[in-house]
Amino acid sequence: MDKKNQASKGGFWKEKGFYISILCLAVVLIGVGFYAKWNTSTQKLEEQNQAAENNQKENENVFVYPPDSGEEEQQIASQPSPAPQVQPTIEPEDTPEPTPSSSPASEEEETEGTPVSASSDEKIKNNKPEFEKESLPYPVDGQILNDYTGDKLVKNKTLDDWRVHSGIDLEGQLNAQVKTVADGIVEKVYTDRELGCCILINHQNGFQSLYANLLENGEIVKEGDSVAAGDIIGGVGKTAITEIGEAAHLHFELLFNGEGVNPSDYFRKSNIVS
Repeated sequence: MDKKNQASKGGFWKEKGFYISILCLAVVLIGVGFYAKWNTSTQKLEEQNQAAENNQKENENVFVYPPDSGEEEQQIASQPSPAPQVQPTIEPEDTPEPTPSSSPASEEEETEGTPVSASSDEKIKNNKPEFEKESLPYPVDGQILNDYTGDKLVKNKTLDDWRVHSGIDLEGQLNAQVKTVADGIVEKVYTDRELGCCILINHQNGFQSLYANLLENGEIVKEGDSVAAGDIIGGVGKTAITEIGEAAHLHFELLFNGEGVNPSDYFRKSNIVS
């Protein structure tokens, strides 16, 4: 009985010893692997640190930044400061006094028959010319065919009847230039049943001037235009039905506050062609 137990115990320990030996060998192998791996990592880390130190030494030998502040201040202090430059004083030359220009009135005069500039346009819109007796130029250079009659009846040569003549007729060749008598604004461009092609100008002082019997489609202004005295606005025509029997002429009327007045009272007498 005892021999059998001892035999069985001996076999058991033999089997256990084999497994224990294998386990110890595995532990040793694992330990050796870890050690080899740790040793390799340590060597690599030391190599990287050594390479970094070498690079740093090479960089220090090639370029140093920033420079030593003490050396820089010493270099700046050693450099001599430039002497200040004195600018010579320049005496101002005597400026010649401006030569007085021509009178403002001569500068403001517009060339006769030329378009009005923008600056003059604004001035004309705010201008109210004085209409004094014997102060206006004639709109056409020509003799008077028919004068203003007011309320007096005169015989009409075209219609062979008696009627008033509300303006004056100034003879002129067909398409002769018709000019404005004063600054103003073109109020109306139209065709009248009796007086033909007409242009009405408002002078903004109560006065209006009417230019009739004009050349058909010959007007060169439109409603709202600013015109200066002496500007060309159209040409002499024969469009007035009631005066077609007369020679070519301009029918001109002057109105004050809507009522007709005698234009001859306002024209310069030196302009009258006998």
